[in-house]
Amino acid sequence: MSEGWVPVGAEAEFGEKIKLVEIGKTRIAIARLQGELFAFDGLCPHVAGPMHRAEVEGTIVTCPFHAWRFELRDGGREIHGYRPLKIYELKVEAGAVHVRLNDAAAAGASPTAG
Repeated sequence: MSEGWVPVGAEAEFGEKIKLVEIGKTRIAIARLQGELFAFDGLCPHVAGPMHRAEVEGTIVTCPFHAWRFELRDGGREIHGYRPLKIYELKVEAGAVHVRLNDAAAAGASPTAG
C-alpha cells in the first residue's frame, strides 16, 4: 500500500448516508455531503460515539452521544472549541475511493464495510 492509500470501495457506494468502513482496527466514516466526499474518524474524540450514526446538517456532523458538532469543511473543527474530529485525506481514481492512512496503520489492512 504505497504512501498509505487504501481502497475502500467504489465511488457509487458512497452517498448522502454515512457509511462505516474498517481498515484493520481503524474505523472511518465516509459520506458525500453537499456533493463532496468526506472521510472522518468513525469514533467521536469525546467518548467514542459512533459517528456513522451522526446527525447531518450540511457539512456538520453531530455525535449521537453528547451532541458534539464537527464542521467537516473546516478540518473537523468542533464548533464549540472542543477536540476536533480527525479527517482523512481521500481520492477517487478510476471510480474507486481511496483513504490515506499512515503506513503503520495501513500495513496488512483490508477494508470491510459496516
